[in-house]
Amino acid sequence: RSARRGEYTAAADIAVRAFTHLGSFLEPSERARLFDRVRTSTMKPDPAEVIVAITDNRVVGSVVYNRPGTTDHPFLTAEWAFFRALAVDPAWAGQGIGRRLVGACIARALCQDGDWIGLNAADVNEIAVRLYLRMGFVMVGDAFQNLGVAYRTYGLDLSKESQGVRIPAPFNKDSQTSLR
Repeated sequence: RSARRGEYTAAADIAVRAFTHLGSFLEPSERARLFDRVRTSTMKPDPAEVIVAITDNRVVGSVVYNRPGTTDHPFLTAEWAFFRALAVDPAWAGQGIGRRLVGACIARALCQDGDWIGLNAADVNEIAVRLYLRMGFVMVGDAFQNLGVAYRTYGLDLSKESQGVRIPAPFNKDSQTSLR
């Protein structure tokens, strides 16, 4: 579900904690820039939306989603929906929360007639890259440098001509984590 007032700080804190592993690949000054970017984009997402995963009435994951046509990012096509700062509280990692947050972004893009959804991911963020590839995202374009590490752009074809997209359920009764 969309973050509510009072949940942005928790989402930003989780995002910074989740990105700590990526920070270990960066120089100290770049690490500070990364954490500042992640915190700022989660706290002040306009025109984007912060989607949160909730367990026991607390935020355990978040992602920043931009609807189709709202990006001026140099490595993403302007008409694409896109997401960034996908983060799961490390204590809740490995339970499918990240997959369901990505699924919530895909569902929104489909409802908004998006033909593609994309993201940028650091090569060193191997867990996230594996998730995106398993979900059907493909690498588009060449690698580029950001904060001293290689990033790549990934996209998922949502058009009616594509083979069809499987969207993870927003609620898993076994984990009791809801995106609604």
